[in-house]
Amino acid sequence: MGTGMAGAKVVEEIVTRQPNRFQLRMFGAEPHGTYNRILLSSVLGGFKDPKQLWLNPLEWYEKHRVTVHAGVKAEIIDRQRRIVVGAGGKVEEPFDFLVLATGSRPFVPPLEGTNQEGVFVFRTLEDCDHIAAYARNCQRAVVIGGGLLGLEAARGLLSHGLEVTVVEVAPHLMIQQLDPSGAALLKRKMEAMGVRVLLATATTGLLGHGKVTGLRFKDGSTLDTDMAVISCGIRPNVDEAKAAGLQVDRAVIVDDQLRTSDPFVFALG
Repeated sequence: MGTGMAGAKVVEEIVTRQPNRFQLRMFGAEPHGTYNRILLSSVLGGFKDPKQLWLNPLEWYEKHRVTVHAGVKAEIIDRQRRIVVGAGGKVEEPFDFLVLATGSRPFVPPLEGTNQEGVFVFRTLEDCDHIAAYARNCQRAVVIGGGLLGLEAARGLLSHGLEVTVVEVAPHLMIQQLDPSGAALLKRKMEAMGVRVLLATATTGLLGHGKVTGLRFKDGSTLDTDMAVISCGIRPNVDEAKAAGLQVDRAVIVDDQLRTSDPFVFALG
């Protein structure tokens, strides 16, 4: 389950080590093969062509006799019958061993106005396309979140000629990775590039009437914008594992062999 970088690596290892041992089948929620998600900001900024991101296109899987259900999200893990179900029950695949490589999804805080036109998350190749297309008709953009992905999104938006502001609730950028001194250097670097940085600023809502026009902050102040990218962290995709009765905490719990609470189900990523 999962055609991202982790799932692809598992398949590559099996194909290399024992190509004839298993019949390999994959479910992938995105409608294509495997690409390098780390380089998405370069695509958003126009520094790389999307074709340069491909690791294993669908042709690679076909060449190695791997069945890929592209654009089909695995929805149910039936551990009793040993099948995985997707596409509303239209696709079923049996398994002897199952590998969960379902990755994560963007976390969208429960803020008013996040469902408006002009509000985006930044996680997939399709997100890049949508953000870049919308940016063509904008002058100002706000990125909510000053982590690594948020700063990469801000860098990408700059290349579209927008005025870009990063809004971070923490006292400094990349709070999970940097100490205050390192973050201060990073802030100066971002500002030198042309990005406005607002620290210790809590967003309480997105303004607009069907189309985002600004942000509202906890202190009552507002900031005008034409578009907003929410980059407030990620959450592991564990709903299917939890529904199947596998042991889950913040993510799927595994042992040293990446085996879940079911000895025939593994998880990684």
